[in-house]
Amino acid sequence: MSISTDLLGAHETTAIVNHGRMFITTPQNNVIALDAKTGTQLWRYARKYPDGLFQLHPTNRGVALYGDYVYMATTDCALMALDAATGKEVWSVAIDDYKTGCYSTLAPLAARGKILVGYSGGERGVRGSVSAFDAKTGRRIWRTYTVPAPMSQAELPGKATPYKRGGGSTWITGVF
Repeated sequence: MSISTDLLGAHETTAIVNHGRMFITTPQNNVIALDAKTGTQLWRYARKYPDGLFQLHPTNRGVALYGDYVYMATTDCALMALDAATGKEVWSVAIDDYKTGCYSTLAPLAARGKILVGYSGGERGVRGSVSAFDAKTGRRIWRTYTVPAPMSQAELPGKATPYKRGGGSTWITGVF
């Protein structure tokens, strides 16, 4: 099967098939549902971005499926749930503030009623994190940072030590 998405740019999605439907994503955060046997488009969702959004990487790498929903992380650092049958938006929540330079291009992970997702932006000074959201409501359940918060000179450790500050723990080694 071959289809045209009518969009330019890197198509890096991994297709997921469930109940005879294939779900793919495109650059510019479109989700397309196809009949898995015929390739016929069943529906298409196109994310509307905030005015002035700078997209460093406008690609998208896929969706997660859980229950009756399709989940996509977006370039404006949001997580959204779509109705898998219709493509209608059920909810959308901010993962973090896109104005700080964060963006999300990865496929979320669905597990045990939670949708796990992280974001990118380290090249723009973003402090990374991974969060879990309730699959039905979009409520954030937890967040752990993958990069420690800035430290004062007095707090800098001189040897390998577990560093706990502001959620989660990060190991820091060496003298800074």
